[in-house]
Amino acid sequence: MELHKYKINPALSVKIDSSNALLSFGAGLNSSRQWAEASAEDQQLLRKLCQPGARLTEDFFSPCRAFFEWALKNSIILRDEPSSERFSRHEIYYSLAGAEGEQTSQLAKSVVGIIGVGGIGSTSAELLARAGVGHLKLIDGDRVELSNLTRGIPFDEENVGVTKVEAVENRIKAVNSKTGVSGVAEFFADKKEHFEFLKDCDILLLSGDRPECIQIANRLSLQERIPLLQAGYVETKATIGPLILPPSTGCLNCEYLWAVDRNSSAALDNQNQNFQAASYGPANNLSLSIASNEIIRFLLGMPCELFGQRLIIDTLTYETLKQPLTVHEECSCH
Repeated sequence: MELHKYKINPALSVKIDSSNALLSFGAGLNSSRQWAEASAEDQQLLRKLCQPGARLTEDFFSPCRAFFEWALKNSIILRDEPSSERFSRHEIYYSLAGAEGEQTSQLAKSVVGIIGVGGIGSTSAELLARAGVGHLKLIDGDRVELSNLTRGIPFDEENVGVTKVEAVENRIKAVNSKTGVSGVAEFFADKKEHFEFLKDCDILLLSGDRPECIQIANRLSLQERIPLLQAGYVETKATIGPLILPPSTGCLNCEYLWAVDRNSSAALDNQNQNFQAASYGPANNLSLSIASNEIIRFLLGMPCELFGQRLIIDTLTYETLKQPLTVHEECSCH
């Protein structure tokens, strides 16, 4: 029978005070270090585990059984599980974040739909592929323009004039050949084919800002019970969320109805035919990075900070604001 092997937790900084028979461990700048008593034998064992690539079988810990069980319980020592070299550093992050299970295999089974693959959707797709998401479904009818190069990381000058879907598909295949990718080079619409294309997704990212696109994505989310996360930017502010999943949360139509109740300008049509939204690479990437992080957290069963609320970050002052999404009593989502 093959004995299990164990290793030191690679996320921890471990320090040994031999003169006082103490050891100290912690992770990261903001985590408080913890101290524990450790005998000379315990310290010797720990030093061996801290050597590069060290893996020790359980029988090696016999003389220090109590210390071994304590260190295992406190995640100082970990059972050595098969790990992908490609995602090993991500797995260290997941352990710090408290994720459970085999995160890499969980992500590999996941399907994410992205509605709009401009500055936000394109780079989010790349981040999710680099994280090992199994399949990405893209939908966008636009073509790459010169102005997209200021913020869409997957795009380069050779992509100008190419459909955004094609450009992102090629980029995904280049960065992670194991991530499946399929795309529809059409503007998202209230069409049966578009709903069929996206209905098996585990979560949707909406980066399109057209009002009709928002309402259609909201209907798809409600109809198929697919979680939907919105991400974008308004003037100098990055906006991420809300992450909606009715009936647990309200929906994007609830927001619209509240805007009507308040006589808000958000419920009115823009009459300026020359309007162009400000777009700034750092703000764009701030928004999509948090959105991608939230999607990965959802797929791994971790708590999601934007469940039922929107995060707004002012890129001029770095002030943040969270806006809760309140259910509207007249909305059909409940």
